[in-house]
Amino acid sequence: MRRYAIDYLAAWKVSPRRKPLVLRGARQVGKSWLARQFAAQYMENIVEINFERMPEAAALFSDKTPEKILPRLELHSGQAIMPGKTLLFLDEIQATPEVFACLRYFHELMPSLHVVAAGSLLEFVLKEHKFSMPVGRIEYLHLSPMVYEEFLIASGRERLADFLKSYRVGDELPAAIHGRFMDALREYMVVGGMPEAVQAYIDTSSFLECDKAKQSILSTYQDDFSKYGNRVNVFRIQQVFKKLPLLVGGKFKYSHVDPSAQARDIGKALQLLCLSRVACKAHHSASNGTPLAAEIDERKFKALFLDVGLLCRACGLSLLEFENASNIMLVNAGAVCEQFIGQHLL
Repeated sequence: MRRYAIDYLAAWKVSPRRKPLVLRGARQVGKSWLARQFAAQYMENIVEINFERMPEAAALFSDKTPEKILPRLELHSGQAIMPGKTLLFLDEIQATPEVFACLRYFHELMPSLHVVAAGSLLEFVLKEHKFSMPVGRIEYLHLSPMVYEEFLIASGRERLADFLKSYRVGDELPAAIHGRFMDALREYMVVGGMPEAVQAYIDTSSFLECDKAKQSILSTYQDDFSKYGNRVNVFRIQQVFKKLPLLVGGKFKYSHVDPSAQARDIGKALQLLCLSRVACKAHHSASNGTPLAAEIDERKFKALFLDVGLLCRACGLSLLEFENASNIMLVNAGAVCEQFIGQHLL
């Protein structure tokens, strides 16, 4: 696979203003894979610490200064850490949020070391953080599911992806070429952009195996929310998460989630899902001029889900619906295409 975000990391590597980079995004969008792929292509070695698997590793950062931390990490990993050559990758950092505060010291005291951190549902932890945030000492990169062009490359259709890069609206597009793009688009609508689902489809050419992967992802999300039960209303977040795919495309109404619940509780759950990039609000704007956000109505919005493939799985849609439709924009009353366009605009 190829993720376009690796080009950002390549530029980050040589930037004179480089800071420790935090990869943010929903779970299973490929953050860890991206860091490892970057290290394989651009660095001499990688030292990886996964704080979910090894929570005890947080003790290695207790002194906070890189001069004391690095020797401990070298003993722990059995690898040399060489500034300028080694990527220090701190994965699942949300499991030990106190380590997050240490990132500032790498920027201040050892800026030559390449440090990348990654976390899922990080916003749930940071919502009630009890440590000093490294404001101005770190930078963020938000990673989303694979886009349509990345799906084309992964499925062996690089020439189509290259064509899209040079295509401009108004250029001639022969019907035969357009047909190939539409066939691939129908596949992408069902498979989506979650790397595990894409890999399952490419490995097996089976939409059934792809559906199993997507169902596993949806179930994993539901389980993950329970880890933060002391910080959030788990039941309400799970409820909104389950309902959200069915509500894409229409004006969001809290009563459609649970008519007996308070709108404030539904709103808080939705906001947390938006912060963690599992959902996104598209607000109504009067649009009398720029910036459009100057005239948005906070009370009127639609909601987008994480990924079009997960949406199809949650709604029980298969490739047959897209193959039998005379116009794919009408599948599920247009909600699927709205999700596709929305996540690509994001």
